[in-house]
Amino acid sequence: MAEQSQETRPGGRVDHTLVYERPDPKIGEGRYRLRLVVGGDRLTELKHFIKIPEAFSRRYQEMRSANDTISFGSVAAMVLLYIIGGCGIGLFFLLRQRFVVWRQPLFWGLFISFLQLLAGLNQWPLLWMNYDTALSSQGFVLQQIMLMLGQFVGLGLLLAASFMAAESLSRRAFPHQLQLWRQWSTDVASSKPVLGLTVGGYLLVGLFFAYDVALYFFATKWLGWWTPSDTLVQPDVLATYFPWLTSIAISAQAGFWEECLFRAVPIAGAALIGEKFGQRRAFIVGAMILQALVFGAGHAGYATQPAYARLVELIIPSLGFGLIYIYFGLLPGVVLHFAFDVVWIALPLFVSSTPGIWIDRILVALLALIPFWIVLIARWRAGRWTEVSEAAYNRTWVPSAKAEPEPIVTEVAAPSAIKATTARVLLVGGLLGLVIWGLATNFETDAPPLNTSRSEAETLARRTLTERDIELLAPWRALSSVQAQPNENDRFVWQNGGKENYHKLLGQYMAPPHWKIRFARFEGDVAERAEEHQVFIAGDGSIFRVRHQLPEARPGDSLSVEAAREIAHAVLKENYQLDPASLKEISAVAAKRPARQDWTFEFSDTLNYPLEQGEARIAVQIAGDRVVDAYRYLHVPEEWSRQERNRRNLPRIIGISCTIVVVLLVIAGAIGAIVSWSRKNFSARTFWSFWALIFGLNLIGFINGWPGLMAQLDTAQPLELQTLIVAGVGVIAVLLTSVAFALVIGLAQSWKKPQAQIETSKALSWGAALGISIAGLLALAGFLAPSVQPQWARYDAAGNFLSLLDASLDPVGRFVMQTALLLLVIVAVDRFTNGWSRKKVLFSALVILLGMIMAGARSVETIPVWLLSGLLTGGLLLLAYIFVLRLNLALIPLAVSVMILLGEVKQGIAQPIPAARSGAIIAIVLTALFALYWLKKLA
Repeated sequence: MAEQSQETRPGGRVDHTLVYERPDPKIGEGRYRLRLVVGGDRLTELKHFIKIPEAFSRRYQEMRSANDTISFGSVAAMVLLYIIGGCGIGLFFLLRQRFVVWRQPLFWGLFISFLQLLAGLNQWPLLWMNYDTALSSQGFVLQQIMLMLGQFVGLGLLLAASFMAAESLSRRAFPHQLQLWRQWSTDVASSKPVLGLTVGGYLLVGLFFAYDVALYFFATKWLGWWTPSDTLVQPDVLATYFPWLTSIAISAQAGFWEECLFRAVPIAGAALIGEKFGQRRAFIVGAMILQALVFGAGHAGYATQPAYARLVELIIPSLGFGLIYIYFGLLPGVVLHFAFDVVWIALPLFVSSTPGIWIDRILVALLALIPFWIVLIARWRAGRWTEVSEAAYNRTWVPSAKAEPEPIVTEVAAPSAIKATTARVLLVGGLLGLVIWGLATNFETDAPPLNTSRSEAETLARRTLTERDIELLAPWRALSSVQAQPNENDRFVWQNGGKENYHKLLGQYMAPPHWKIRFARFEGDVAERAEEHQVFIAGDGSIFRVRHQLPEARPGDSLSVEAAREIAHAVLKENYQLDPASLKEISAVAAKRPARQDWTFEFSDTLNYPLEQGEARIAVQIAGDRVVDAYRYLHVPEEWSRQERNRRNLPRIIGISCTIVVVLLVIAGAIGAIVSWSRKNFSARTFWSFWALIFGLNLIGFINGWPGLMAQLDTAQPLELQTLIVAGVGVIAVLLTSVAFALVIGLAQSWKKPQAQIETSKALSWGAALGISIAGLLALAGFLAPSVQPQWARYDAAGNFLSLLDASLDPVGRFVMQTALLLLVIVAVDRFTNGWSRKKVLFSALVILLGMIMAGARSVETIPVWLLSGLLTGGLLLLAYIFVLRLNLALIPLAVSVMILLGEVKQGIAQPIPAARSGAIIAIVLTALFALYWLKKLA
């Protein structure tokens, strides 16, 4: 017997866990084990498994980190060069020349994405394997459908942009090729050239397979490469509704999208750039090498070793695909790629002996030949093999002439001004809103302040370890992070015990906002790097937990349960001044390590726990004969936890869906901005000024938040590689975010209609009154809503390099982004309703719906509260547009700034961290200045 433990459940039932280990045979350091769990008097689990050594898992992680780094390099290059460069900048210039065809790529992008949606639905029986039974079946279904729909829309847009860029660039760069979107039309598909391109793609499949087999036969036998053969053993494919569908759908996406994005975009783009500089051939050669490296690196994430194996493997096929594209266009490469992937992915169907599998095999074979069937059908319709007309080639395509509208002389109406009555209502509403906001806002936080700074916390942590005779010198690193988010335990006590009991238990059996100082190493033996020291420090500087995480293989004693229990009792007396006799032992769990025995004891404190449900518990962990961890926590009843997960499921789905819609709105605004810019109807000056502002704010925030990012790194992987990936992801995210919002702001500036002049003093008073009115009503809605969890202020700034900098600049960034989104909505409604002169009913409903979406993107605690706040937000937004904002957009930044400023006033009064008050003051000043600047821009 390797392990034995027992646990007393809250209802009095005693569960026993028995783990047996076979002394022989074994797999390296791994051991064959059998686990039996007896719940009361019933056997509830019997499981055979292999105990994998921790050292192996960590070494495997370290080995795989190289794969992840190479793959990340490919993703970064794809985003920066192909998506931003080719699909973004490339399409921008082609749009200016009216050289973009958008309908066909949009159709194909949505069609391929729809195939992925069908493939996801095809996996439905397997999705239920991950079903959380705490959720209702309807909630689980809704969750999965929302995820699939979000993926369908996002993937469809990405594919459409890729196809659009690939075809448009190819049409401009390679005039000798056939036009992509005409190759499957009847008059062109029935020609011998298209027949040759299609059949040639299929014939090359055998050549590419021969190359793959020969390479891996040589590499595995003489170079020591390792690659798993799980492609041939994939029984889950038979658990789907239609086993044939998966291979067709995935291969269609890979064949079409990868050839467009990884081949056509870089090579055609390079050809056009090289042509401009008189070095077309040199640029094409460079692009060929680049696309081969990026494509190969993109597949490095597969479980192959060495890490560069797939990169080396795919260089020659990538060059082959590139040459095929240059000389013959996209069609043969797409056919080859599609058929090649179908064969690989469908292999499990052809090695399976399941009854009826022959139907799926036939369907795969027939569907894999779809391009060939299209050609034959076109030939049958035409009645003969036709010749390709000159009009089907890229060289003959010309942009449609731009229609010149006849000049119409009309009298331009003078812009309307805000009515005096509306102005008076605004001012009165602002005064009432301020009173309501002051009365309805809770200026207190239900958690204590975090008064200890990051440097002080690290000093306290080192001092604590020194007092325990632990000196941590280089290469040990101190990694600090702030842990300050209420969790399930907080919600349980708040809902079942009320505010008084919550404050009684907070800091005792529930962790308050605190520092987690983690001492770890990223150098030396990877197995030994599993050792960590963690110190948890409350806001007042008190140490409430010290944890020592030991490597699994570290030798130590193997104590009996009685000896280990004596150590645990001593910890209860020394650390918590509790008499072990007054506590109830819940469990004693043994864990056999390779060279020691570990124990975990849990006790229930029934004397100091005021609630009827749940338990206050204390856990003591012993490694060998050393105490490595002791902490207090709250045990939430399983029934309540399951009900809470089920209750929060639908609000979580709504919140995620609303966030996705907001992101799609920003993307749509950015696309509209690019189109408007290409038509020279865009405020480029506004774009560049706001891009610099947003990029600077986000970049400063990213750099300032580096300590929190470092605290999440894994010691099993090299520090340099993880740092590179985190920095790369952060910079790309900052770049994309700043570009998207700056485009939206530039679009709003160019779309806005002429407006009546307004005095600065009036604009300030009206904009402030509007913002205060909305803030007051939203505060009232929050006051009337039931409280389901405690209110914690924002503590995140404490974890940065400079907490004052984050507290000062983060509100400015939120102000800019929220104003940009609101501007986009208002100018779009104004544009599509022609200044609120048509489609009023439709857009009234849309604006109210948008208000609900904006409320959901903030947070959704309960459905009734979301509906109330959403309808209120939408109604206020509609009224504000009709009577104020459509007449003067300049009030938008003023109104949003006031709402941001009121939030900072609340944060400053609560003062959760030392820098909160001074940071709030600076944020108020900076936000006000930016609002005034924006007012001038819009006016």
